[in-house]
Amino acid sequence: MKNTIIKRRLFSLVLAAIMPAVFSVFYFIIFKNNLAPIIYSFSKIFIILWPIICYRFIFKLKLPSINLKDKKHYKALIAGTIVGISTIEIILLLLQNEVKTVIFFCAGNIKQKAITFGVINNYILFSLGLSIIHSLIEEYYWRWFVFGNMVKLTGFYKASILSALAFSTHHFIVIMQYFPPLWAVMFTFGVFIGGLILNFLYYKQKTLFGAWIAHVLMDLAIMYVGYLIIFNH
Repeated sequence: MKNTIIKRRLFSLVLAAIMPAVFSVFYFIIFKNNLAPIIYSFSKIFIILWPIICYRFIFKLKLPSINLKDKKHYKALIAGTIVGISTIEIILLLLQNEVKTVIFFCAGNIKQKAITFGVINNYILFSLGLSIIHSLIEEYYWRWFVFGNMVKLTGFYKASILSALAFSTHHFIVIMQYFPPLWAVMFTFGVFIGGLILNFLYYKQKTLFGAWIAHVLMDLAIMYVGYLIIFNH
């Protein structure tokens, strides 16, 4: 019985790890025009519902409750903010060298994707939503569900590396649509390192609050770069 439960959990996590990448192939490569926004939306529905389905029907467990009065959540914000601000400083520093040249050289690709997904006319609102809400969804999915359950099966180090690889693979497919392969690999490595850091924050703090605020600040910095590319180039 125990082996069956472990196999079910492992299957659920493997599916969770690969599906975001599969979805990104469909909405960025196979159906990259009219159907892209629909498939993208469906992928986000999957990310929200799959952990709930797993807990309810596969793991046979209740979803854990969150005690918002627990001070650990708010203490975690301090470390998360420091990590996020440090990332912003690194991104701004990178914009001072050849990375800036590469990014602005690919401005046409980035602007075209913004048009395809219908966000160019509401870029600031989209950026805030992605940075605040979407980052929370990603933390719920990648840190709490994928990494949090992998830890129980493989231990911290393997779980952290495997989940960060899955997290960065999904982003690699996205990044490849904008940048040359070598630069896409380099940027994806940065995402991988970011995934490891966020995993560490969640593991040590036992709350998503720190990882979430760090993720918010990271995304805000990236969206700021996107704004410079789309509207000032």
